[in-house]
Amino acid sequence: MPQSTSNRAFRFRPDCLFLILSLLLSVVAAQAAPESRQFFIDQTSIGQHQSYVVPEALPLVQSGQWVLEVEAEDESFDIEEAVLNKEYTPEDVSKLLATQSPYTRRVDTFRAQTFHGYAVSYSMAGRVARVFPSRMENEKFKEQDFRETLTLSYSPEIPSQKWLTYRFLSDEDDVVFYYSPVLKAVRRIAAANRSDTIFGSELNLNDLYGASYKTDMLTFGETRLGLYVAPFQEGGGRATVVQSCDPLPEEPRQGDGADSGGSAEGNKGYLLGAGWLPDGVRYKPAKLLRVEATVQDAYATIHQLVLYVDSQTGLIPYKIALGRTGEPLKFVMTVYRTIDGVPHVDSVAVKNLQSDKATLLTFDGHSVCADAAADGLLEDFTPKALAK
Repeated sequence: MPQSTSNRAFRFRPDCLFLILSLLLSVVAAQAAPESRQFFIDQTSIGQHQSYVVPEALPLVQSGQWVLEVEAEDESFDIEEAVLNKEYTPEDVSKLLATQSPYTRRVDTFRAQTFHGYAVSYSMAGRVARVFPSRMENEKFKEQDFRETLTLSYSPEIPSQKWLTYRFLSDEDDVVFYYSPVLKAVRRIAAANRSDTIFGSELNLNDLYGASYKTDMLTFGETRLGLYVAPFQEGGGRATVVQSCDPLPEEPRQGDGADSGGSAEGNKGYLLGAGWLPDGVRYKPAKLLRVEATVQDAYATIHQLVLYVDSQTGLIPYKIALGRTGEPLKFVMTVYRTIDGVPHVDSVAVKNLQSDKATLLTFDGHSVCADAAADGLLEDFTPKALAK
C-alpha cells in the first residue's frame, strides 16, 4: 500500500541530520574562535595601550617618533597569574640567552644608513660572518664558542674596516682584532672596545644581532615577565640557505646588491617621523622577560643593560643601554624573520637617545652551512686573513 503524504514528510533522513549538525558545529566553532584585532599605538592611543609598550620606549611613542601597527587575537592578551609570577634565576636567564645556532657557519650581509633627523649622513655596506668551532669535528677548538668577522665598506674608493672576535665558552675574555685601512695593519684591541661606536653609525659590535654579549661579563639583576608587543616580519624573503660551506663571499662594496629599504622619505609617511625604523614592521603581543644586567667591565662605556627576552625563543627584540648613572644611552630594536623554521635577523634599528641620531641596518642576505668537517673553514677567521 502506498505511504501517505504525511508519513513521507516525517521520514527520518540521516544525511539531513548530518548536515544540520555540521552547520551547528561550524557556528559554535566560529563563536569560539579568537577574534583578530588590529590597531595602532601612537601619540593619540598611547594612554589606552601604554602597558603593551616597553617602558623605556614610551618617550619615543609620545614624541611621535614611533608608531606601532599591532596585530593580535583576543586570547593573546591573556596571561596566567602563575606564569606571570614565575621566578627566574640568573642561571635561567643565562641558559635562555645561550647560543643555539644549529649551523657551523653563517654569513649575513646588510646595508646601513645613519640618520640625523630625516637626513642620511652616512651609508655603508657590511658583512658579518661567524664560524662555530665548538660544533666542528675537532677537539682542539671545543672551547671556542664562535669566531666572528665584521667588514664595513663606505664606498668603492675607501678600503674596508674589519674586526675579528674570538669568543670562548670558558670565562676567558673575548679576543678582538681590528684592521685599520689607514695603517694597513692588524692590531689587537681590548675586549671592551666591542662596545665602542663604529664610525659613521650609532651601532657597535654588540648590536649586530641585537645583543651579542658574553653572558659571563653580565651580572643579572631583577627579572620580570610581562606582556609587551614585539616586532616581526612575515615571509621568507631574502635568505639563501645552503648545506655546504663555500668560501666567504667577496667584501661588500657600496653600490652592490639590493637597496637597503631604509630611505628617510620612504619611512617618513608610514611612521610619522620614525625614518630610522624599517618599513613594514608589525607587532604582536609576546611574553617577554625584562632582564636587568650590569656589564662587568670597568672600561666599557655602557654600564647597564635592560634586555627584553622572548621567554620561549630567547630572542631579544629590545635592548636599552644605560650609563654609569643610569641615564639611557641608546635604544636597540631587532626584527626577526623566520625562514625554514629558523629565525634570522631582518633588521636592527639603533637610536642614540643622547644625540637623537640613529642607524638602521637592513639585512639583505643570509647564508648558513652545516658541514662540520669542512677543510680550512677557520682560515678566513684569523688575523692574517683580516689583512687581505
